[in-house]
Amino acid sequence: MKTILFIFLFICAFNLKGQGCADAGVCNIDMNQNDKASTLSYNYGIGFGLGEQFTIINSYKMSLFYSPIDNVTIFAGLPFNVIAGDLTNVNGIGDLDFGLQYTLKIDDSNIIKYSMSIKATLDKEPRFMVFPSGIAEALPQVYHPSLGNDNLIFVIDYHYNNWVFSGGALIPLTQPNNNEFVANSDLTIKTTPLIFDDYLTSASLERSSDIMLRVKRKVIEKNKYTVTAGINPLYRTANNRVTFEDAAEIKSLEIDGSSGFTLNLLSDIDYKLENENILTFSIGFPVIARQNQNDGLLRLFQSRLSITGNIF
Repeated sequence: MKTILFIFLFICAFNLKGQGCADAGVCNIDMNQNDKASTLSYNYGIGFGLGEQFTIINSYKMSLFYSPIDNVTIFAGLPFNVIAGDLTNVNGIGDLDFGLQYTLKIDDSNIIKYSMSIKATLDKEPRFMVFPSGIAEALPQVYHPSLGNDNLIFVIDYHYNNWVFSGGALIPLTQPNNNEFVANSDLTIKTTPLIFDDYLTSASLERSSDIMLRVKRKVIEKNKYTVTAGINPLYRTANNRVTFEDAAEIKSLEIDGSSGFTLNLLSDIDYKLENENILTFSIGFPVIARQNQNDGLLRLFQSRLSITGNIF
């Protein structure tokens, strides 16, 4: 444990910037491990991460998995996010995950799991900071509990002995983001207070698609403990865009450096509890990152403690 803590302190000291998996949505789909007919399972997780300008992001997420028949699962998950930073503190409901999973078991060593889901925003309202003068300015994207847009997500897991190979894609369906914030650091037009200068542009944000690969392997399996380690490359296929008003004219700005490659290192520690419940601690951090992450997904690191079990 001391070694893990030292690694995270080392990472934070160098202020690495990566795309948090949980926030991108592509690699946050938890596959159901018990998909026998008439089984209802749950996963409850508490997440902690550091985002843009060391903004603290806490997430509390409950997911439910129901299998009406063998190998088929309907799942839904909803987080509640609490965000605190140097500008203000906010909280609210995150994005709803709702989808379908199918398991193809070739033999005991070869299992394929398919997942298709919708990540739907339930909270489209922008968050504001009110100054003593009474003027309200829309906050940067990192302060918004929701991603602000609806997405279609595909994920495939291939389990082979101690390995899990995953591929996925996140495709934006709608772009209803009402965030009006524009940072001076990204635009020559000075429209917002200097207090926002250190944050990235996220006004009326339009995201492009993400594709993902994840490779994980069991490295320790002893008694009730299992330790898994892996890598998680993600690729943003095109630059994000933002819109803003200048002299009564609506303009669109492509953010250079907001597309490209991110590489995260991942690790899970599983501990088997009574009644087949599993306690999991997950940790991840970037070693390569996109240059400009104006979508609010910048993470110095991301961690999660969750419990999984059967309701019936």
